[in-house]
Amino acid sequence: MFNHITTTLVRSICIGAFALSSLLVTSCASSTNGNNSNDDSLYESFTSMLASLFSSDDEGDVQQYQKQCDLNNGQDCATLALMYYTGAGVEVNVPKAQELLQKACDLNVHGACDTLGRMYSTGQGGLPNFVAAESLFRKGCDLNYGPSCFMLANFYFNGFAPINRDIDQARTLLQKGCDLDDGASCATLANMYFTGNGVERNLVLSKNLLQASCDLNFGAGCGFVGKAYYVGIGTEVNKEAAFDAFQKGCSLKDGDSCEHLGFMYESGEVVHKDLDQARSLYQQGCDFNSGMACSKLGLQDPTKAVVAFDKGCKLNSAPACGQLGAMYYVGKYDGREITKDLAKAKQLLQKGCVMQDGSSCRWLGEMYQNGKGVEYDLATAKTLFQAGCQFNNADACVKFQQLNQQYKDIAPADAQVVLAKMVQDLKYYQQRNQQMSTTIENTRSFVLEGPNGQNVLNLKQ
Repeated sequence: MFNHITTTLVRSICIGAFALSSLLVTSCASSTNGNNSNDDSLYESFTSMLASLFSSDDEGDVQQYQKQCDLNNGQDCATLALMYYTGAGVEVNVPKAQELLQKACDLNVHGACDTLGRMYSTGQGGLPNFVAAESLFRKGCDLNYGPSCFMLANFYFNGFAPINRDIDQARTLLQKGCDLDDGASCATLANMYFTGNGVERNLVLSKNLLQASCDLNFGAGCGFVGKAYYVGIGTEVNKEAAFDAFQKGCSLKDGDSCEHLGFMYESGEVVHKDLDQARSLYQQGCDFNSGMACSKLGLQDPTKAVVAFDKGCKLNSAPACGQLGAMYYVGKYDGREITKDLAKAKQLLQKGCVMQDGSSCRWLGEMYQNGKGVEYDLATAKTLFQAGCQFNNADACVKFQQLNQQYKDIAPADAQVVLAKMVQDLKYYQQRNQQMSTTIENTRSFVLEGPNGQNVLNLKQ
C-alpha cells in the first residue's frame, strides 16, 4: 500500500517530464541529466567566440550588424541579438535581444525562433508566456529545426495551454525531430516505445532510437543506451558496449553516464578495478548534476560527504537525502563529527522516504520512536519502519518486527496519512505551469551552447 501510494505521489512531484533541455526518460532520482555546463564558463566561452568573429572595433561591428539587420538579413539580426544578450560590444539588454530574435525568426532563422521560445518558456525578461512560446516552437519545427519539434512535442505531451494533451501528435513531432537529427527527440521517442505510452511497446526499436540519439552526440541518450546494453533491454547483454556508451556519454557531460562508468571502475567490470578512477568519475558526474554520482562520491570520499550528499539530495537522489539526514541525526559520519541538526535531519529523511529510499524511512522511523526532533509517535514509527522494509532496507525490517512485538496493541498509522503529511511538509506540490519552467541559468546555457553542444544560431566560426 505504502509503496503504491509513494510511487503515485513521487510521480506527482516530479518537475515536468519534458523539462527544458532534458528528457522524458529522466527519472526523479536523477532530476536533470548532467548536460548543464557551468553558466559562467559558457558565458565566457561564448564571449570569446564572439570576439573571434568581430574586429577590435566592437562598436563598429554593432553598427554593421544593425545595418544588415535593418536590411532584413535575419542571420545578422540573430547575431546582434546574442551580442545584446551577452554584452559583447554593447550593454546587456535582454528585451532588445528578444526583439531582435523575433525579427530574425520572422525572417525564418529557425534557431532564433527556438531560442526565443525557450526564453518565453522560462519567463526570461518577464513572466512565462506559453502561448508565444508555442507559436515560436511551431514555426521553428515548420522550418525543420529538430529541437523546436522536441519542444512543441513537450506542449502536446503535457497539455500546456494553449494546446490540449495529444500523445499521438507528440509522437509525430518527436519522430520528425529525430528524423531531423535531434538527439533529445530520438531519446524521448525511445522512452515512449519502452513504456508503450501512446505506441505499441517495442524494446528493440527503443534501444535503436537510443543508439541513434547517442550517435547524434546526445549525452543522455548514450547513458540510456548504455543501460540497455548493461542489462539487456532490446538487445543482448553487452557490458563492453555499455562501457563504450557510458564513456561517450560522460565525455558529452552526461552526469549519469559518468556515474555508471565510475561504478564499472569501482566494481572492476570490463576494466581493472580502479577506485581512484571511480572517485574521479563520480566527481565528474556530480559536477554534471547527477544526483546519484554525488551520492556515490560522498560514500567514496568522506571528506566531501556533506557537500556531495547535499548536492545529490537537491538533485533528487534519494540515497543522498538519506545519508545526509542520518548524518545530521547521528552527528557523525565515518568517524568524523558533524553538528547535529534534527530539523534538517527530519526534512532530508522525509524527502528520501517519499522517494522510496528505505534507509531514509528507517532513520525517520527511529526519530519518531525516540521522539527526537519530532513528537514521540510509535504508530508512525511502525509505519515508517514497515515502509523502509518494503523499500528493501533490512534494518528497517528488523526494527518493525521488534517494535511490533514490543507494542502489539499499537497499530501502524495509516500510510496515506503519514505520506501525505510528509509531502505537505516538504511543500512539493507546485503550480502546473511551473512544471514547464527551468532556471534562467539553464536557458542561458542553451542560448549560449545550443542543443547537443552546437551553436544554436549557427553562427560562423
